[in-house]
Amino acid sequence: MYIVPEALIAGLVSPQDAFAAMEACFAAMARGEARNFPVVREALGGGRQYGFKSGLDAAGGQLGVKAGGYFPGNAARGITNHQSAVYLFDPDTGRPTAMVGGNLLTALRTAAASALSIDRLARRDARVLGILGAGHQAQFQLRAAARVRAFERVVAWNRSPEKLARLGAVAAELGLPFEAVSLDRLGAEADVIITITSSDRFSLRDVQVRAGTHLACMGTDTIGKQEVEPALLGRAVLFTDEGTQSVTIGEAQHAVALGLVDAGSITPLGDVLIGRHPGRRSDSEITLYDGTGVGLQDLAVAAVALRRAQEAGTALSVELYRVTACRSRLPPAADSATLAAQRPGGPPHDPSCSLSRKRGRHHRGGFGHRAGNGAALCGAGDAGRHRRPWRGASGAGIGCDPGCRCCGRSGGGG
Repeated sequence: MYIVPEALIAGLVSPQDAFAAMEACFAAMARGEARNFPVVREALGGGRQYGFKSGLDAAGGQLGVKAGGYFPGNAARGITNHQSAVYLFDPDTGRPTAMVGGNLLTALRTAAASALSIDRLARRDARVLGILGAGHQAQFQLRAAARVRAFERVVAWNRSPEKLARLGAVAAELGLPFEAVSLDRLGAEADVIITITSSDRFSLRDVQVRAGTHLACMGTDTIGKQEVEPALLGRAVLFTDEGTQSVTIGEAQHAVALGLVDAGSITPLGDVLIGRHPGRRSDSEITLYDGTGVGLQDLAVAAVALRRAQEAGTALSVELYRVTACRSRLPPAADSATLAAQRPGGPPHDPSCSLSRKRGRHHRGGFGHRAGNGAALCGAGDAGRHRRPWRGASGAGIGCDPGCRCCGRSGGGG
């Protein structure tokens, strides 16, 4: 099993990598080659959210889960509010293959999905980008959007306007004029609007959005969250990452509950990618992408991180499953070929060892139990002494501490 620490992710996965991974992920979903499992999402109180998103990509050979959530008190602690880790498993055996830091990956894949919706659904002549929200992920959203459209300026709104300074700095870095505006101005001027908040009541009203706008609603991923007025969804052409999530935990949950939207009218973005749906049909349409965030997105970017870390030799390898029975060297006279034949496909064992026959313990690398060992396995009381290296007059090896009860002889169990 490999571990890819959070600190390595920035050097392993680029925004362009994340964009390509989202394209492949959504296309695989649309073709029926990959599926998400039901989301587990719970409120912990105090604005904290915790849950699990998982799935299986049969074509890509990926099975896994992301565990994590949103903890609004983290900013005061000097860490990001979103905390998560992605766990990958072998889809054939179920054995874990990797644990990958998920904080930056979540921001990258969320921004990439939003940018992908802009690339495929926004008007080609879109020049003004509007952003609602000023949290950690808003900066990623701005950078990703600027890669797919030639925006000329950015207008933004946040409930706490003073927090927009960080977003303005990113815009300046990209060479884009930036202005903090009212919601009325934002809706009237923006050709593309990204909402990336964690609110439980909507901010953007239907009347504030003009014809031809594309919206990427990226903040609603839990029951009760809401960013835009439900009536806006009633007059927009709706797209999403995953239909079931859209109507249960996404922005569409409220419009569907009010009877303003039929669940069957929401199109997966993957259908646009594979040509099943044309996407935007006219410059006057309002298009809205409901980005709930799916487990397959996390698996896709985690797989990229793992592959790059393995190629660079920076992935940490750990042995999650290992034998803890007492190991001592085989007697010099033992015929290893004969012993191996005793247990086809396995390592050699001392034929006189009652533990091998009784407990079925396997040992690797040519080590087995001491001849005549009929005692119990090393117990917890031996505090792990049974695997210490030893050296004596007869040689050296890996065996038992002289005080280990299962070997019981001075000088080690080798």
